[in-house]
Order: sequence, then structure tokens, then C-alpha cells
Amino acid sequence: MTPRTVASAVLAAALALTTLTTLTTLAACGSASTPAGSPGGGASVAATTVTEPWVVVPPTPDTTAAFGTMHNTSAAEVRLVGVDTDVAAMVQVHETVTEGNVAHMQEVPGGLAIPAGGTVQLKPGGYHVMLMQLTRPVAEGDSVDLTFRFSDGSAVTVTAPVRARAGMATSSGSADSMG
Repeated sequence: MTPRTVASAVLAAALALTTLTTLTTLAACGSASTPAGSPGGGASVAATTVTEPWVVVPPTPDTTAAFGTMHNTSAAEVRLVGVDTDVAAMVQVHETVTEGNVAHMQEVPGGLAIPAGGTVQLKPGGYHVMLMQLTRPVAEGDSVDLTFRFSDGSAVTVTAPVRARAGMATSSGSADSMG
């Protein structure tokens, strides 16, 4: 073997090792940033987004509600099946329904459907996320991290500012005044 052949073989081996190391590192980085449920990793974009999130100043010390707008850009219906946060021991997706002259809140069974290519608004008096059994005080100006979990396995985490709602008492009142 000539010195030139040996040098070429060493260079080829070093290049192969560098390529393998780079691909392994990129694969590890891609899996760490992959949204839950997305195949392949790295370059995927979640089909469902949450915009304009906010949490209302709690009218009682142990319960509040979160709002925002969910957008489904996929060609299939997806359901909001849960929301996780560290500020509440119990979280439920609710709707406000009126029976006779009485409005009340109830949990949405089976998750909240977001139509293909559609939008669902979480708002006072309609669909909303109830944060119950608060684990820490929540005050105007704070922010709350919320992770929305969807039926396709994806999850979207947002940071929601805490703000007062016009016309809402913040020191007394019932939880029913939130939804």
C-alpha cells in the first residue's frame, strides 16, 4: 500500500465516522423536539394550534377557567381530549348549556371536536377549560402554562396570561360565572 492509498483510506474512515456521529446527533435532537404523536420527527408541524390563550382571574380561590382559539389545519376531525397544567389538580373541558332559563356548565363527554380545517373558540359562555382545585394562587399579571392534548396524539403547550374579565367579580362569586 502506498502512502497516498493509506492517507485516502484514513480520510475515508474519518469522514464516515464524522457522518455517522452527525446523523446520530441529529436523530437524537429530532426525537427530543418531535411533537407527541408525530411520525418521523423534527420537521413535523402540529396540525392543531392554540392562539390567543388566556386565563381569567379566579373569582374563587380554587377554580378558574382558560380560553383561546383552537385551529385544526388537517383534513380530519381532531378532538381536544385533555389539558394539563401544574396550577390545577383537576382540569376538564366544559361547555355552558342552557336548560329553560338556567345556564350551567358540564363536562364535554368524549372530548371537544374540532372539524377538519375548522376553528373552535374557547370563550366565556361557551366551551372553556375549567381549572379546578388550584395548587397555587393565580393573580392578574401571572401566566399559566397549558398543554392541550388531542386525539391524534399531538400536544400543544401555550403560556396563557391571567387577566380580569370585564364585569366579573374577582373576590367573590361562583365558578358558574366563569363559563
